[in-house]
Amino acid sequence: NTMNYTTNIDNSNNRIATSCNSTFNKDNIILSSNIYKKPSPFPLLDDIVIQLKGSIGGIKGEISGWTIYKSASNNNPPIYRIRYQILHNRYCNRIKRFHKSNHIQLEVDYYYGSCYQLCWDPECIGYKSDPIFISHEYIPDYKELCLLDGIDVDNLQLT
Repeated sequence: NTMNYTTNIDNSNNRIATSCNSTFNKDNIILSSNIYKKPSPFPLLDDIVIQLKGSIGGIKGEISGWTIYKSASNNNPPIYRIRYQILHNRYCNRIKRFHKSNHIQLEVDYYYGSCYQLCWDPECIGYKSDPIFISHEYIPDYKELCLLDGIDVDNLQLT
């Protein structure tokens, strides 16, 4: 699950406009082709992600951008994930050291309430760290996520 981006910064709209070359499988749908600059709509989640996972290796990371995507399968509600781009902390759990030039990504799976590390570094393509579980008080309400996606949860009918 890797994503490659071409980036253009648009400071007037507080977003980073991107073109996305995604290698997600067909069930992963990116809700936005933009990586938005911080903050996300979920400040409690942002804070706990940096506190639990973004400070591993002794250097406090900072969220530089985020995007939301979902995994969907027939007859099931979508599972949402938020992927954070992290600055200042390049520590990789796979190689147990800091990457020389590439930063890390942290991803939160809303369904499982977990956070794990992904890497930009070619040496670590496909790597996903063991999850750290996040208390549900920090996880956004499912209805909030669906509203971002334009889904009316109150009228959602599964077959």
